[in-house]
Amino acid sequence: MSRNQAGPTDAKTNRELVEFYEWLRQVYREIESAPRQHPVDFLRAAAEKRLGRRVSRRIRRGAPKIGGLDDLQAWAVGFLSDVANRVSDNGDHFDPDTTFAGYHPTIVRIRDSIDHLAASPDPVLLIGERGTGKGQLMRAIHCKLNGDSAKANAIHLMSLAATAETIAESELFGHERGSFTGATRTRSGALGHAIQSGEPLFLDDIGNCPESIQVKLLSALDDGIVRPVGADTPVSIGRGGACKLKIFAAIQPEALGKMRPDLRDRLWLSPTELPPLRKRDLDVLLLADLALEVACRGNTFRPRMTRNVRRQLLAERWPGNVRELISVVKRASRECGGATMLGTAALARVRQFDDRFRRRASRQRNDRTEPVDGSDHFLTLEEATDRHVREALERSSGNVSRAARLLGIPRSTLQGRLGRMRR
Repeated sequence: MSRNQAGPTDAKTNRELVEFYEWLRQVYREIESAPRQHPVDFLRAAAEKRLGRRVSRRIRRGAPKIGGLDDLQAWAVGFLSDVANRVSDNGDHFDPDTTFAGYHPTIVRIRDSIDHLAASPDPVLLIGERGTGKGQLMRAIHCKLNGDSAKANAIHLMSLAATAETIAESELFGHERGSFTGATRTRSGALGHAIQSGEPLFLDDIGNCPESIQVKLLSALDDGIVRPVGADTPVSIGRGGACKLKIFAAIQPEALGKMRPDLRDRLWLSPTELPPLRKRDLDVLLLADLALEVACRGNTFRPRMTRNVRRQLLAERWPGNVRELISVVKRASRECGGATMLGTAALARVRQFDDRFRRRASRQRNDRTEPVDGSDHFLTLEEATDRHVREALERSSGNVSRAARLLGIPRSTLQGRLGRMRR
């Protein structure tokens, strides 16, 4: 069994979930092919036969009432209520760029809280594993704040993990001209831009932020002042209710221990935890269908997933969460070769390819730690530096200028280093 697979005790549950999901999709197809004048009544009647009146009466246009229901019942009520909205308005309310797809109760609560998160003056900390949608939630908040102009004004999302420590302070807080080598002009930095424009500051991977930056960020929030690199005079951003800075920060759960406790407490005013995909049940199938729809957009055909594929998707552990699911489904759709069904063979080819490269990566990691020529080999400083340079080039897709910024060195210095490495 693959390390990403769930145990065999889940097989019966997965079959039942797939059957339940396909029933919901069938109800959707029935009302979509012949729209009723009163779609809520039709959907309630269809749901009452299977779920009972206690559940079916909660289906309505607008926000459904899901309190007191189990996750499966709440999912059905949310899905069918959304179907009623779509049929009544003759439109699709789902926008994959700005909206959380899914009807798991936790996702519904987060989606309903977007207005509150956008309006609150307090910092917002988004907690979730990689690929759970922290960036997508930030974009949804950005769209809520900017309305129709959201697409014209792209979100400025600063990833602290992708910024070298030597330049992170300048990128975030700005710098004065001449404050260091290469500072040919004054820059306001991401924080200064947010203050001047009135837009919030979106920070990704704040758990991997250097401690020196965490201290300065905490000071900005507590004391209401920011001092750009090389500046003599600090910039006031206000304190308390008069603070001009609104922060949205994202962090992975395992990185919470890397954050300074005082900064964590300062940001812990509106913590929002995004659930991993493996705990979202039917959302897995819905997101897979949406990914397949996007992958086949513009094609003359769209394959349909078999029940076995749906069960297999539910059995996966999805360590990469939604991002991994979308990638797998899109690649599997290309493996269909024009067939009308997306079967387990297409999914198996994708997973075999992934496993082969995962094993290769594991061997490479082992090669770096195993003894060389029968003796323990400790990397010299020169070897360690060469390896670090190669990793920077890989992260920047071979772009020398970008790699130099990651390493915090001038481009000419990196080019000289590369010349010596190639000899």
